[in-house]
Amino acid sequence: MLRPSDAAPKGKLHTADGSSDLVFSVDQVEFSENAATFTLFGIKHDTSRSGFEVYIQRASEEKIYPIATLEDNIARTNSIRAVAGSVFIF
Repeated sequence: MLRPSDAAPKGKLHTADGSSDLVFSVDQVEFSENAATFTLFGIKHDTSRSGFEVYIQRASEEKIYPIATLEDNIARTNSIRAVAGSVFIF
């Protein structure tokens, strides 16, 4: 059985003006001293399309905390990223 989400193009944002690529941008990530918060979109239960937040608490051991690596990557690639551009640069 085919669900509508199976047939929809992946990574597209559809509006009245057309469609565009949906990217995971730096304005959807917030780092704090104790944690990182991600705002994610695209789940079927998000009927208002406002996104939902994922909160990841900072690990006591920095070597096992992958969010520190993401934070470093964003900082180091900031000079080649557009304002509020994609988190991951290809």
